[in-house]
Amino acid sequence: MGGGGSGSSGGSGGDGTSDGGGGTDVVTPAPILLNIVTEEERILYLGSFLSDFAMVRDTAILGGLTPFDPAPPAGAVSYDGYMQLLIGNETVSANVIGDATLLVDLSGGPVTGSATGFLGMTLDSAMMNQVVSYEGVVAITGGGVTEGGTGGSAISFGIDGALDNGQNTFGINGTLSGYLFGAEGSGLRATGSQGGISDDIDATIDGSGPVPVGIATVWALKE
Repeated sequence: MGGGGSGSSGGSGGDGTSDGGGGTDVVTPAPILLNIVTEEERILYLGSFLSDFAMVRDTAILGGLTPFDPAPPAGAVSYDGYMQLLIGNETVSANVIGDATLLVDLSGGPVTGSATGFLGMTLDSAMMNQVVSYEGVVAITGGGVTEGGTGGSAISFGIDGALDNGQNTFGINGTLSGYLFGAEGSGLRATGSQGGISDDIDATIDGSGPVPVGIATVWALKE
């Protein structure tokens, strides 16, 4: 009986091996390779960075439109503020904020500047919210200050750049338009979007587009 038992056990082992060979392989998903910031940078982003962004956003549009005639003092004026980008499709999106600096020639010349240091929240592979750095620069060029339809000092300028969060690349280019605010142009706001009424922005993800969502806005205060 012992010999028979041994033979039976051997048969069972063979069946087990056969079943195992016919099983479904487990596929491990590729890790999400994000530019996750340090804990210190995360604290700064959630605290002073977002707080200062909110202050600039709300202050930049105070005081009504800056009149074009009489115009604010002529010459080149520096503005400091933020650029916010919203870019997305059905599966990937970015809602990011970066530091923006602009040199605005109130004598009629072009606007120059850039936005960089973009940060935003996104989910990692464990479905945890992380503060992520979006590396790259968005250039600000061209346009200028002209008289708007309301008699205010209208401003427009082009933007062009790409941001990489370690997993995806978000591209944006087009034109932002808006106004100077305050008696002497103490603040500015300019925006553009893909689709809708303006349709003056082109946004891509990993080189493909246009994507359904593409919005860019700059708020800044005169230095």
